[in-house]
Amino acid sequence: SEAISTGRGVQLAGFLVPGDVGSYDAAGNFTFGMQDSTGKIVKVVYGKPKPPNFEQAVSLVAIGHYDASKQVFMADDMLVKCPSKYQEQLDQTKG
Repeated sequence: SEAISTGRGVQLAGFLVPGDVGSYDAAGNFTFGMQDSTGKIVKVVYGKPKPPNFEQAVSLVAIGHYDASKQVFMADDMLVKCPSKYQEQLDQTKG
């Protein structure tokens, strides 16, 4: 697995599952499917509102811990890497 243990929790790096825009569960946590570099899909539960630019993310890093009993990754923090302005311009010229 790509999860890296650090002093402040585990970092899980990956990509948003195509077509998955996430949803809120009964407790108000934002949940979504994340795919790591091996293609394995992990359900992530994030106890904060959906990050801005979430749908545009090219890659995600969830920071927290894996709850083996629920088989979900409990994220306390999330880094959303969006396409840079330069990349957006490249995408526009391709079309």
